[in-house]
Amino acid sequence: INAAFIESDYFFSHALAIKLGLRAEYHHLTDQLQVNPRVTLAQKLGKIGQVSLAYGVFNQEIDSELLFHANDLQPERAAHFLFNYSLKTEKNILRLEAYYKDYKDLVQFNGEAQAPSNLSNGGSGFAYGFDVFWRAQNVIKNMDFWISYGWLEHQREYRNFPSRAMPNFSTNHNLSIVTKKWIPDLRSQLGVTYRIASGR
Repeated sequence: INAAFIESDYFFSHALAIKLGLRAEYHHLTDQLQVNPRVTLAQKLGKIGQVSLAYGVFNQEIDSELLFHANDLQPERAAHFLFNYSLKTEKNILRLEAYYKDYKDLVQFNGEAQAPSNLSNGGSGFAYGFDVFWRAQNVIKNMDFWISYGWLEHQREYRNFPSRAMPNFSTNHNLSIVTKKWIPDLRSQLGVTYRIASGR
């Protein structure tokens, strides 16, 4: 794959800016050219806050095992829409993000992946959810901790799925808690991580 990317920032004011981008990819194996736009609009809220909106189209290369059976398949595509709010102080970082993803040209086939038949780019799907991230440094002396939580609703009709369903690599709920404690006398750091996710 050969790729080229161009990006430009424009500042409407010291608090409002836009980033425009364009990415071109040429896939030698399938002899296809893909051109995808990207745009982000960001607005500062005072000295510690910012909101941003983003849109972009992204490609995902087809598994080589599937291209062996049908080398005319197009790359799978996804359009991303994101809203982000972030707040940063000396001791705290808070980030909230909501998103929606629209999947197109997903590969579909009959049978098993080792011997597929009727391959096409007829699949589609969507994903939406939100992420929360909070990090606190030295709120408690010599301690750094962060908490992240994500909720996701994800449905695809692709590969050999008989109907639209959540892929087995996705989970609805994910929680992570990380703490790090610096011990000056030992010049050492102790870390503890706890993670939990809903079933697949």
